Amino acid sequence: MPTGIFDHTYWRARMVLYGRIRINNEKRPRPNRRNGQHHRHGYIYIFAKGHPRQDAQGYIKLCNLMMESITGEPIPEGMVVHHKNGIRDDDRPDNLELLTPSEHASLHRKK
Repeated sequence: MPTGIFDHTYWRARMVLYGRIRINNEKRPRPNRRNGQHHRHGYIYIFAKGHPRQDAQGYIKLCNLMMESITGEPIPEGMVVHHKNGIRDDDRPDNLELLTPSEHASLHRKK
């Protein structure tokens, strides 16, 4: 289990899964560089041209890719990925859950 978001084994696993994340000498991601990832609104986006959930530039949220790798199938239409601890770039498998939009909205209304 990773000890933090910058744990070397955590990033190595993500790099192996998607092949788009490079690790620099400090074993930390280099956001906003031409290495297939960037950050927007607190989420990490990965270049995944041709994915059904890609945006106009060909990027997809890493949390969606992680959930698809956990379940082994595409995220069903009308479902959203929720970060249990509220940290949008914490894409550890134990921090993600699949919810309907109404369940997701009710969780965020309680805060």
